[in-house]
Amino acid sequence: PGRQPAQERLDRRTATGLAPLSYAQERMWFLNQLEPASTVYSGVRATRWKGPLDREALERTVGELRRRHEVLRTRFPLGAAGPAQEIEPDGPFHVPLIDLSTGGPVAAMAETRSWLAAESRRPFELTREAPFRASLFRVAQDDHVLALTIHHVAFDRWSRSSLRRELGLLYSAFAAGRPSP
Repeated sequence: PGRQPAQERLDRRTATGLAPLSYAQERMWFLNQLEPASTVYSGVRATRWKGPLDREALERTVGELRRRHEVLRTRFPLGAAGPAQEIEPDGPFHVPLIDLSTGGPVAAMAETRSWLAAESRRPFELTREAPFRASLFRVAQDDHVLALTIHHVAFDRWSRSSLRRELGLLYSAFAAGRPSP
C-alpha cells in the first residue's frame, strides 16, 4: 500500500526501416485489412478558428505535430514477418485550404459540414498512407475550420485532449514568432 508502480522510460527509436507493431496496432491493422472500406476506426476532429488566422503558423503547427508524433507519419505495410511500421521521414506538410466563403457564412458552414461528412467516410489505406490527414476550410475572412482526420491505429480517446492542448500551444508560439515549445 502506498507504493507507486515503477515507470518505464520510453526512449525515441533510433533504428530505421520496418519496426514491429504493438498488439493494439496489430489489431487495428488486421481490422483495416478485413474491411478496407470501413471508416469505423477513423474520426474527424474539427476545430473552429474565429478571428484572424495566421495560416503559415497553422501549417507549421500541423507539421510540428507530425514531426513530434512519428505515428502520424507512419505507414503499416505487410513485411516479410507480417505487418510492420514504416515511419515516413519528417518534412514539410501542406494543409490544403478549401475556400467556401464566397456563398456567405451560412452556406459556407453547410458546405463545410458536407465536406466533413464526406471526409469521415473516406477510409485510410494503412499499408500505403499515414493515418493522418488535415484540411482547412475558410467559412469567412476571419472564420476557419481545421479538420484533422486520424485513424485509431495512431490516436485514441485519451489522446484527444492532449492533441487539442498541443495544437493550441504550438499555434500560439508560432503565431507570436516564437520557436516550438
